[in-house]
Amino acid sequence: MLSSVFGIFVCLLEIQKQMLTLAELIIDNKLNIMIRPLLIGLICFLTLFACKNDTSGSSESAATTDTSLSVESSSKAASSTNTTVKTKDAESSVRNSICGIMVKSVDLKGSTLSIEYYKSADEYKERIDNPKMDAEFFKQYWSTAARAKKVMALVPSQLLSEYANIDQVDMRLYTGEKALSTSISRDKLAHFVGQSWEEIQTDWANNYRFVVVNNAAKRNAFFDQLVTVE
Repeated sequence: MLSSVFGIFVCLLEIQKQMLTLAELIIDNKLNIMIRPLLIGLICFLTLFACKNDTSGSSESAATTDTSLSVESSSKAASSTNTTVKTKDAESSVRNSICGIMVKSVDLKGSTLSIEYYKSADEYKERIDNPKMDAEFFKQYWSTAARAKKVMALVPSQLLSEYANIDQVDMRLYTGEKALSTSISRDKLAHFVGQSWEEIQTDWANNYRFVVVNNAAKRNAFFDQLVTVE
């Protein structure tokens, strides 16, 4: 980007130089009045053509870089569980996932990631100013659209799929009436789905998310089998 701007700046200086030279010739009456417009046009055309060549190299380089980054990003997303993560990165992933605004804390110890959600509206408001948040709103939030069940089914699998150094995800979520907890590993998910983890990873979205999280019956089964309700 900076190289392109610099190239354009140089071109403008060149045009100014040529125009000043031409102006001097015109003032000195050294050019025939009939050919003055033609020479002005020719100088502008040649200078701009040179600018185009100067800046095209930079644009081509930038385009190549963008393409390589895009290919690398796609390859990374398509690869299976090959990324390591630190606590702050894991926390960012959790907070950007479904219902991330309700996450109180994320902690990575060894290969176990622990996620805890706010216990109540009062605890939530201690950190986040939201005039709408009260006990009733808190309950409705988690009961609407089966959010609690979706979070329990989705978030652990998503993190295990994305990060190689996470082997277990422990979660504790509060709905305002009950406390929900789960401890999920790749083996547990594979056993529940009925496929090996490697098979699930070939297309995690289709083999897990659409099959379990987006399917009410399967999501309820996950909740009944793998979630503890207190």
